[in-house]
Amino acid sequence: MPWMESVSLGIWTGVGGRHDPASMSGLAHFAEHMVFKGTKRRTARQLNRDVESVGGSMDAYTSEDHTSFFIRGPAERLPRFADVLLDLYRHSRFLATDVKREREVISEEIAMYREQPAQQVEDLLWRTAWPSHPLGRPIAGTDESLANITSAALKNHAHSWFGSRNTVF
Repeated sequence: MPWMESVSLGIWTGVGGRHDPASMSGLAHFAEHMVFKGTKRRTARQLNRDVESVGGSMDAYTSEDHTSFFIRGPAERLPRFADVLLDLYRHSRFLATDVKREREVISEEIAMYREQPAQQVEDLLWRTAWPSHPLGRPIAGTDESLANITSAALKNHAHSWFGSRNTVF
């Protein structure tokens, strides 16, 4: 059905929760959230509009060893989607005001996980299997570790990890 051709593109970067310093557990996950807050060229609203107004959707996730950002939508919008995806990956601002607001969002996400028995069991399993190791810490971090994550830490994280040597597009 040529009239329904779609495209799915993504960026996978080789950094996840296992790479976070213990004092900033959740850093990779926090950075994943922050790239959608705006770039040097686009506000958060413009990022969403440039994708969703033409029938696309975008999302991301962080695992233990990688972070992924992706966009799906009509195939004829591939150039636009690629531009948005590369913009948010390479030119995110990580503003201090956005960091403060997003810290609260992630804290609520952590609280939501605590209310899910399956998530609680999984966290306990990893903590028991990997004591004193990054794999034993929750990917989203803790309320205590989130307090240590600053705009500067996020910028340094992106500068260190979001680059061509560590990326699959």
